[in-house]
Amino acid sequence: MSSSPSLSQQQQQQQSVYIQHWHDTWTGFNRALRSTTEDFKAFQWTLRLIQAAIGFAYGKTGLYRLQLHVYWRPCVPAVGMSLIILVILAYYTSLRSIIQTRWCRHDLTVTVNNKHNCSIIYLHDGIVAYLGIMILYHMSSACFQSPGVAVPNDDSNENQLKPNVTTKVSITDDINSSSSSSSFYTWTSTDARGGCCCIDPILDIFKERQLTQMYFCNDTSSKDPINQKQKRPLQSASKNVFPDPSPTTCQQCHIQRPPRCHHCYTCHRCILQYDHHCVWLNNCVGWGNYRHFFLTVANLTMGCWYGTALLYRPFYEPLKLQLQEHGWKNLFYGNQRTGILNLPPLTTLLLQLGRGQLAQTDLVKLIFPFLAMVGVLQTAFLGYHVLYVCNAYTTLEYKILLEMQYQALLQGNGTWENPVNPFSTGSKWNNLRHTLGPWYLIGLPVSVEPSFPSLLAVKRKGL
Repeated sequence: MSSSPSLSQQQQQQQSVYIQHWHDTWTGFNRALRSTTEDFKAFQWTLRLIQAAIGFAYGKTGLYRLQLHVYWRPCVPAVGMSLIILVILAYYTSLRSIIQTRWCRHDLTVTVNNKHNCSIIYLHDGIVAYLGIMILYHMSSACFQSPGVAVPNDDSNENQLKPNVTTKVSITDDINSSSSSSSFYTWTSTDARGGCCCIDPILDIFKERQLTQMYFCNDTSSKDPINQKQKRPLQSASKNVFPDPSPTTCQQCHIQRPPRCHHCYTCHRCILQYDHHCVWLNNCVGWGNYRHFFLTVANLTMGCWYGTALLYRPFYEPLKLQLQEHGWKNLFYGNQRTGILNLPPLTTLLLQLGRGQLAQTDLVKLIFPFLAMVGVLQTAFLGYHVLYVCNAYTTLEYKILLEMQYQALLQGNGTWENPVNPFSTGSKWNNLRHTLGPWYLIGLPVSVEPSFPSLLAVKRKGL
């Protein structure tokens, strides 16, 4: 029996992998640069070189021995949730009085309007609390909920589960068994498979096998006769069909996986309807938790713009007076330069923040740009995902589709300009409803069982 490699041997192997990856990337870059037959993709090669250079430095300096990802991966979701909680607490502790001053101005001549304006502050309190609850609920759900893992029926082939298993209870081989026993695996949060700050997610293998089998059968559990008659994955008879509705075999896990299932190289799992791996969630985004991810982004976008609208005048009016007094030039030049935000020095700012003595005006100057910047980024991010959902694509599938269209354009072949999506319902609104569930539950902090993919478009178009 061969003994397992020691820790030093594993570290040396890991170091050689980083160094070899850099040499391979550099060789491929030079080959692509000198190639006369293939199109040189400068942006993609720049990203590859940067990633390989970071890995090369990571291996040469010996930082790989520290296993830094073990420490920062589980902390990223906690950092995101902490920022959200801090902004909410800042509203109720300091910013509320500023907003109350604006909306509840003392007016001796109009007592009715004064009473009405003062009651509006309670409406703001409720909206802030509601948005905070929605964001934290959906973010934590997307973090801890399984995205849908393709689990084989044969336990001996469960290569993707064994390396990081920490707890193993009973194993059930037959997924059609009526027994209520199930197998559970506990993945630590350092595996980038969900969880936050040593709070580990538990994967129900019995349930995941059922989902995988139902995915293979395309059982949507609906009353649609087309889906009920579908007994096996449909083989696409036309090349102008994307995504491919037929099952594939993972070259990494060596398992047969359902359609739209892809391997994640960060957490080393095959994810059902894989979208992307989210660092802020420490988890993959897939079929099981995409709804929570989408609503997290949507509510976070609304919360940022709502806070920006509330703090616009308290932020703009002092800035306007500052510009009138100093002008643009004196903000950045001369002995009296104040900067556009006119904040105290960083050491003083941190000291006041630690003591809880930060002025309300300085707090507004810190939070307003933060909310505005995050709001702009999240709006663009949300817009892309609305586009994906309306067209029944995932982020990865849309990237593959754009690459196919680009290659077809270079080759002068337009067959991939408008491919038929076999998983689309034919309507953008129906695609949204298929992903997000009933409309009356979107505004509530509740979980909705995701719908299985359908092949209505293929049947409808006779492909």
